[in-house]
Parts: sequence; C-alpha cells; structure tokens
Amino acid sequence: TVAIYVNYKATVDGAAEFKRAGDEFATNQNAIALNGDKIVIGKAIPINELSEVTVAIQRIHLGLVEKYKQAQNQDNADVPLPKFTKIKNVALFAHGEPFGVGLKNNNEFELKLENVKTFVSGVKDALVDDVRVQLFACSTGADRGRVENLRKPLAEKYQKLKNAGKLKDEVEKLKKQKVLGNNLSEKQLEELANNPEKLAKLVSKNKASYQEWTDHDQDERSGADSFAAALATELGSESTVVGHTTVGHTTENFAARVFGKEAGGGTGGLHLFDLMYSEAFIQQELLRLFPDKTDSERADLHESLREQMWAHFQDSISKETKRKGKEKRYSRPMGQETFINPTEAQKLLHEDWEKNWIPNHIKEVKSKSK
Repeated sequence: TVAIYVNYKATVDGAAEFKRAGDEFATNQNAIALNGDKIVIGKAIPINELSEVTVAIQRIHLGLVEKYKQAQNQDNADVPLPKFTKIKNVALFAHGEPFGVGLKNNNEFELKLENVKTFVSGVKDALVDDVRVQLFACSTGADRGRVENLRKPLAEKYQKLKNAGKLKDEVEKLKKQKVLGNNLSEKQLEELANNPEKLAKLVSKNKASYQEWTDHDQDERSGADSFAAALATELGSESTVVGHTTVGHTTENFAARVFGKEAGGGTGGLHLFDLMYSEAFIQQELLRLFPDKTDSERADLHESLREQMWAHFQDSISKETKRKGKEKRYSRPMGQETFINPTEAQKLLHEDWEKNWIPNHIKEVKSKSK
C-alpha cells in the first residue's frame, strides 16, 4: 500500500487536511514509502506535482525489486518478479472534481480525463494487475452528466422568468430553500438575479450534489463519465477504483462509488453501500429478524430494512468521526476502511449492525403496504 498526498501551498483551501489524512491512513494501513534509498513503513509520501506521483510509485517498485534480488542473491533481469515487488493499493489524497484530481501544489488539475491514459502507462508496470486505487478526493466518482441534465431545463426556465421580470423572486425563493448555499453576498445574489445561465449552473450543481448525497437505489450504476471510471478502464479489467461522489470529509464520506472488477465490471460504478450491504445480507437479516413471517411478508419489509442499513452506513462513517473516546463504536475510521479493506469493513459493519444498531431500530422496520 502506498499513500500519496499533495503538499499544497498554504493558500490552497484545506491544505493541511490532506497531509493529516494521508499520514493517518499511512499509519493505520502500514503504507510503504522511501526515506532516501530505504523503504520505510507507516509513512505517506508528499508530492508537489503529477510527475512526482509516477516517480514515487516507480521508485518504491524498484526498491522492492532490489530487495528481492539481494535476498535471492541474483540479478538476472529475465527472472519473473514475484507479485509482492509490485504495488497493490495506491491511495491519493487531493482535491478532486468529476473530471480529475488536483495533483499540483497550487491545486492545478494536472491529472484529468484527457491525460489519464498517459499517466497509467507510466506506472502500470509497477502495479499488480488487480491494483486497487483509493481516490480520497472529492467528486471523482460523480456523474458529470447529472449536472448538465439538470442545467438545460433550468436555464430555459430562468430565462423565461427573467423575461417576465420574476427572476429576482425566484432567487429569493431558492435562497430560503437553501438551494444556493449559505455564503452568498447580496451582490452575488443580485448578479444571479440578472444572469439565468449562471443561476442555472449553480442550482444544477447543488441539486446534483444533493442527489449524490441521498440517492442509493439498489444496484444502480452511475458515474460512467467520471474520472474514477476512466482511471479504472485504463488500469484494466482486473483493477478497482473507489472515489467519492460529493464534496465532503477527506476520508469519512459515505457518498462513494466503486468502479471496475469489485463492482462487477460493466458500465458505471456501484454505490459503496451496495457492496457493504449486499442483497444476500439483506435476505439473511430478513430471515434472522423475522423467522415467523412468510416469504411475502418478509419481502414487504425488504425496503424498510434496507433503509435502516442505509442509516447505519451513514452513521458508521460520517457520524462516527464526530464521536470521542468511549462513544466510538469502531477501532478505526470506517470511511478509510471501506475503501482499503472492503471485506474487513463489511465484517465490522455487520457486527455493529447486529450488536448496536438493529436492536434499537427494529420497531422502525415496517411493511411498505401499511
């Protein structure tokens, strides 16, 4: 496992957070790094630009190759190298957008959809075929088309309202509904009331973000046009990429999608929630919790039980990070764990669900026909 964070300039928003999160992750996951020519454990790697990511990955790979050759007392370049000389997990801590990652210390988005193929070609020989990439970067798994689909009809609507002299009233209504955010000045609000296209862009972006936060339809595939999806495609069919779909906490954000092999391949990604609480687990819990009900009665409780699992998933990641000391229910940050160790994370979530959550919420599981 390799953890890489951007050493952003102090003027970049949230600069210190990426170092903090990267260091915490590296310690928790025993990430490897280089100190001079020596491999060290439990350290994250700071970088200032995209090229340094490639260099770091290749240097670690070559360092592992060298250690292997020394241990085997051979330097034959033709001998096949064992899998452990290559990197299994790459965790990136940076600012993100649906189109790329800000891998320059001034937050310039050097790694984008347009050059992801070139980037992968420079590191692929240092990675195992079933490499897993954890994008601890906002919105890298978000559906880019979602914003545009919302923007077009809104732009038409707002233009008609402006022509009728009613756009200012619409802005006031959107402000009260908190659709515009909380930090706009009166001058900015006035500008929006005179610019239908700008208003449509802001509202569509905020509404799309809200949908990304709340949507969790079972087995829905989305984000096919995202950066995370493109990266998974370039890394090959055995790879898996996990990325957040919203702006939020660097690691403890439940809004995320999984792309590639662990999502079953295919177009788009699956919500991380679906992989943590599979249909098999839902059916198992329906039988365990309601043994005296008929199959049809249990089927009627399916949706409500899954909603309790959704609430538990959110609580275990976002709310858990705010708990202190003995209030915490997990020994490690579950946002990190679901990305890097999904099998272990699933086990921990299911144990907490059975022990702490569902006993206190079983009465909230109700038939959809009532």
